[in-house]
Amino acid sequence: MNKDFKKGDFVFLPASTLIFKFKEDGGDWVEASTSLDEPSYLPYIGRNNGNTSMCLVFFDGSIWSVPEKNVYEGVKCE
Repeated sequence: MNKDFKKGDFVFLPASTLIFKFKEDGGDWVEASTSLDEPSYLPYIGRNNGNTSMCLVFFDGSIWSVPEKNVYEGVKCE
């Protein structure tokens, strides 16, 4: 992974990014998915151990997986 995020960092996800919620038992089955309506800054949780091409973010009260190619550094504008 080229991106060096730490747990708790805010990351940027563009609008229309698909995110996935996998079953809690660690399987590959997707429990839910959604597309972001607008660009979002979300807390980074870590790597998805079940699928190394995915990152974990906190969204809408729970942990979701997002393809790492859609995760960007959350740059704070001043």
